[in-house]
Amino acid sequence: MPSPLKYTTTSDGYNIAYSVRGTGAPLLLMPCILQGDIAKLRELPPHRSQYDPLAAHFKLIQYDARGTGSSTRGIGPDHSMLDTLVDLEAVADATGATSFALVADNFSCYTAMRFAEKYPERVAALVMVNPSPLRGEVLMPSWRDFYTNSWPIFIETFVSTGTPGGDGLRDVLASSVTQADFIAIADGGVGHAIEDVIPSVTVPTLVLASRNYLNPLYMPAASEIASGVRNGRLIQFDGTKNADFMMTTDGSTPGGVQAILDFLDELGVGDPSVTNGATSAVGLSSREVEILKLIAAGKRNREIARDLVISDSTVAKHVSSILAKTDSGNRAEATTFAHTHHLV
Repeated sequence: MPSPLKYTTTSDGYNIAYSVRGTGAPLLLMPCILQGDIAKLRELPPHRSQYDPLAAHFKLIQYDARGTGSSTRGIGPDHSMLDTLVDLEAVADATGATSFALVADNFSCYTAMRFAEKYPERVAALVMVNPSPLRGEVLMPSWRDFYTNSWPIFIETFVSTGTPGGDGLRDVLASSVTQADFIAIADGGVGHAIEDVIPSVTVPTLVLASRNYLNPLYMPAASEIASGVRNGRLIQFDGTKNADFMMTTDGSTPGGVQAILDFLDELGVGDPSVTNGATSAVGLSSREVEILKLIAAGKRNREIARDLVISDSTVAKHVSSILAKTDSGNRAEATTFAHTHHLV
């Protein structure tokens, strides 16, 4: 069942639509402007292939930014990128998310970095997907003639080069934001540049980027961010469209989504340390206890990865950590530890 939309009001009076789905630690997924109608997008199979795995592991929070989807339309010519920060603050506060993983897409990456700069204690981890190379100009400057003078052509071009979805996505984009609001949002980028905020980001950061992005400036921007933040990592993907790695059409978990899950799992985001019994003495996290139980059950890394929907390499890192923390030389000794400490 789709989660019903809820509403919160920003400090400057805009109504922002948001939804909460799943349980566990919060993960706040920011909107991309054009794909800004969560109620409609979650009906599209390619988008569900992104949302469903995240909601299966976290409390997934999504929202429509001002001027898009079910949020207040008609934002006016004075819009600024800083207004998008106000939207994010309102949703984070309304959902009670005091510490969460923050995932941003394209245009919203600048806002996400500003939030992480302002509230580092609230951002357990930051993930940015194809971050826009914002350099103080309007958004998508090379496309400005399209979105100001040929709106239907702009929508069609975005669908054909951006993400899977076909006619369904085209219909959603045509109604998710008006041309006037999009122009106002695009103009809001003036005076804001990624290089002004990159050095201030101190939280663990993962940047995912397409090698085949239509705009050749995107990959250098992704590399600049990953190398410029204090604790950054870059993963590159191939594909025929800009965001192929974030969506699939066959129901499988997209490579980009799996990378996010692995990254957060490695950080232990949403996975508090076990504090009862003998495990507290060695500092095993609940994920490590879960994997230790599977080791004791005789499962190999690939089987564990399949069961927990994480990568083989992530499992291997957890196993190494478990062996070190339990002072075990091999899986057999770790199994003995599990039995001795009544974990199985």
